[in-house]
Amino acid sequence: MKGPSFQGKLSPKMFNLRCLLQSLPVHSDQKVLSIAARSMWNCTHLDRVNVKRNKKTPAKNYRRMVFYPTDHKGDLAYTVEPLYYRHLAGRDPVSGRVIVDGLGGGIKEKVQWVHIHRQGPTDDSPPKQEKVLQIIKTPSQSVRTADLALVGDGDFLKLILATENMKAGDIIKTSQFIPRIAVRASEGDAYPVGALPLGSRVCCVEKFPGEGAHYARSAGNSVLLVRNLHDTIVIQLPSKQEVAISKHCMAVVGRISNPDHINDHIGTPNRLRELGNRPRSGLWQRKTGHDGRKIRPLPPLKIVKRSPEYDTFQLTMPTMRIKTKALNKKTGLGGAGEQLYEEKLRRLRREEEALGARNGFLMEKKDSY
Repeated sequence: MKGPSFQGKLSPKMFNLRCLLQSLPVHSDQKVLSIAARSMWNCTHLDRVNVKRNKKTPAKNYRRMVFYPTDHKGDLAYTVEPLYYRHLAGRDPVSGRVIVDGLGGGIKEKVQWVHIHRQGPTDDSPPKQEKVLQIIKTPSQSVRTADLALVGDGDFLKLILATENMKAGDIIKTSQFIPRIAVRASEGDAYPVGALPLGSRVCCVEKFPGEGAHYARSAGNSVLLVRNLHDTIVIQLPSKQEVAISKHCMAVVGRISNPDHINDHIGTPNRLRELGNRPRSGLWQRKTGHDGRKIRPLPPLKIVKRSPEYDTFQLTMPTMRIKTKALNKKTGLGGAGEQLYEEKLRRLRREEEALGARNGFLMEKKDSY
C-alpha cells in the first residue's frame, strides 16, 4: 500500500505521526492529545519543508540567556542595575541540545543593559543635551569589550557605549534633524549620517532608522562615511565592506573606547576558559587531562645511595675462528656463585666446540663433492 504524496518530503517518524492523526476522527480527543504531546524531538528542520527562513537574521551565540526586568504591564523596564543571566554553554535554551561545541564554563560576571538608542528632536530646535556622570571600565571581558558611560538626563539614567576620549563631566548632544549644511559635531554627539560631513569616523551606527545601534559596537571599532548614493549614505565597515544605509540612521561621532583591546594577550588556557571558551586544540585529549597531557601515576620513591663495589676477574673465552678476547666480567655472587658461573661458561664452551666440529664436517663433505 502506497502512502500519501507527502511521504517523500517527511521523515519516517513524521510520516507515521501524520498517518496516525489522519486515521483519528476530526473532533477526537486523542487527536488533540497527540498534537499536544508532539515535541521538537519528533522532527527536524528538514521535516518542515514549507517554512521560510530569513538567512540574514543575526545568529544566536548560545553563550548566556539574560533575564530582562519588566513592569506591571509586562513591558520591558530599563534599569542600570546588573542583570541576572544563565550560562547556556553552547546549548539551545529550549531543547537542551549542544549547538556550539566551543562554548562552556566561564566566570559569572555582571551584565549591564546598554541603551543603544539615541533619540533627540526631529526639527531644527536645539539638540538634546546629556551629561556623562561616570566612565565604567570594561566590567566584563567575556560579555563586552568596550567601556561604558553612565549618562544622566534629568531623573533618567542610562548606560551607553563610551567613545575613546569621553570622560566624566562631558556634555553630549543628540539631534535627529538633517540640516542643509553638515554639522560640526564633537566626539560623543549623535546625529543622522546624512547630517555629518563625508570622511567622518562614526560608531554605533543604525542599520535601519529607529532600531538602535548595529554597526561598530566593539572596542576600538569605527565606520567611515564614504560618499552619497541617491538618498543613502555609503559607509565603509572595518572589514572594508561598503554598505549603503538610509541617511536618517543615527550614528555617534568618534570611535569606541578601549582601542588597545586588540593587543591584549590571553597568555594561558586558563584565561581563555574563564572567558567562557572550551579547549579547542586539534589534538586528541584525555577527558581527565590538562592541556592535552596524559594522566600518569607518580614515579616510585627513589632512594639515593652509593652503588656496591663488585669483584672483577679475567675470563678467556676461545671462539671459533675468532680472535680470543679477554673479558672483564663483574660479579657480586661470592665464591659459590662464581663456581656456578664458571660451570656455565664450560658448558657453553663445549656446545660451541660441538657446533664447530659439525660445521667442519659439513665443510669437508662439501669439498668432497
